Amino acid sequence: MLEPPRRPQRLSVALPASFTRDIPHLREKTGRVGIIARALAIFRVDEVVVYNDGKDRISKQEGRLFEKLLVYQETPQYMRRELFTGIQTSSLQAPFHLYGCPATRESKHLE
Repeated sequence: MLEPPRRPQRLSVALPASFTRDIPHLREKTGRVGIIARALAIFRVDEVVVYNDGKDRISKQEGRLFEKLLVYQETPQYMRRELFTGIQTSSLQAPFHLYGCPATRESKHLE
C-alpha cells in the first residue's frame, strides 16, 4: 500500500486542556477524545499540543488525562497492555465474544 505524499510543512493543532472538563464520566471523555483523535488522523496532523487554559488543579488534571487518552489511542493495540499497566482498561474495551448469549449457545448445537 502506498503512503500518501507528505506535506512540505508540518501541521500542528493546539487543543485546550478543558476540552473534556464538562463531561463527568471517563467513558464519555474517552469517546470525545476518540472523535478528535480520528479527525487528527484523517487530516494527518503531525503534532498535537494540549495547553492548560486554567490556573486551577482540575484544569491540569484534565490536561494530563486528555494527553494520556491521546497517547493511549495512538498506541497499537498489541502494545497497550505492556505500556499502560497502571490504567484500568476493562471499562474502555467492548466485549466481542459473548459466550452466554443465546446466539452462541445455538451455534454450538449446530456443530
